[in-house]
Amino acid sequence: MAAQTQVDLEVEKVKVEFSEADLVIRALFGLTKKQAECFKKIYNISKAGVCISYLGEHMGDVDRSVVQKQVKVLFDKGLINRKQVTLAEFREICERDKNQHSSSTDRGYLYLYEPLSKSELIKKANAKMDSWRSLLDSTFKPEAM
Repeated sequence: MAAQTQVDLEVEKVKVEFSEADLVIRALFGLTKKQAECFKKIYNISKAGVCISYLGEHMGDVDRSVVQKQVKVLFDKGLINRKQVTLAEFREICERDKNQHSSSTDRGYLYLYEPLSKSELIKKANAKMDSWRSLLDSTFKPEAM
C-alpha cells in the first residue's frame, strides 16, 4: 500500500489527501487531479477497455463531455490506448466481463479506452525522469574551481 501524503488545498477549506503515487503520476505526466482520477479509473475498471459512458458513471456521473476531454488528454499523452470496436464486439465484451452496459443494436461502433501495461507505464515514467535528469544536469553544471 502506498504511503499517504497530506496535502492541504485551500478550496472551500477542505483537506484533500493524495497518495504519493497520485502525486508522482500527476507531476511526471502533467495531469490535473481529475485527469489522474480518470486515469486510475481506466486502469482499475477493465483491462479489456472501458467506454466513455461507463467511465463517466464510475467517476460520479460526470458529464460525458468532461470525461471525453480528460480521456483525450490521457490519450494524447500516450497514457492510454484507444481501440475501435463494433457494437456487436462490444456486446460480447460486456457479456464476458459483466461490467459494462451492452448496446441494444449491433450496428455502429464505439471506442474503448484501455490502460498501458504496468511495464509500459514504468518505461514512460523512466523516460520522463531521464529527461528531467538531463535538464537538471545541463542547467546546474558544477562550477570550475
